[in-house]
Amino acid sequence: EERRRPKRKAGRTILVSSDWKDEINLEGTCNTHQTSNGARFVVFDTIDNARSAFKSLRDSGARVKYSYYKIFFRISDYNLKDVKYDELKEQVKDLLVKLGVDNILYFKFYTKNNEIIGSGDLTVDTKETLDLLISSNENSFGEGQVSFYRFKMKKNDTENIENQTNQSS
Repeated sequence: EERRRPKRKAGRTILVSSDWKDEINLEGTCNTHQTSNGARFVVFDTIDNARSAFKSLRDSGARVKYSYYKIFFRISDYNLKDVKYDELKEQVKDLLVKLGVDNILYFKFYTKNNEIIGSGDLTVDTKETLDLLISSNENSFGEGQVSFYRFKMKKNDTENIENQTNQSS
């Protein structure tokens, strides 16, 4: 029995394989960046437009996948002793909205023994959002601050990277 990978969550950036040579001119296209090997990152104005472009490209035979940008964050000057996970998550998400982030695909705090340890990661769907967060420093919220960093994979995580970048169908 073939194991199916879970479907990737739709985002506004689609990566189109370098073997697809046709011009990409679909509704809601904001920006296209071509890599040195010919693959293209296509950014859309809305998730709905990205979703229909994804389907249209896939149905035309292009190899496509959603592109994600993972960000590490660290909270400081915040009493994490009695904080509730969901309350803190809402506070950080409110700050993200104030900073101009409008689409968070994934968000999690790291915990140890069921206690939040003051860091975590989140995933956004455009490189612009990644750059915006990384360039913002010590963002105040509630009684604390949060800083965002480019998420770095460990060298021995190559298998993990393969699993994240393999195309899902």
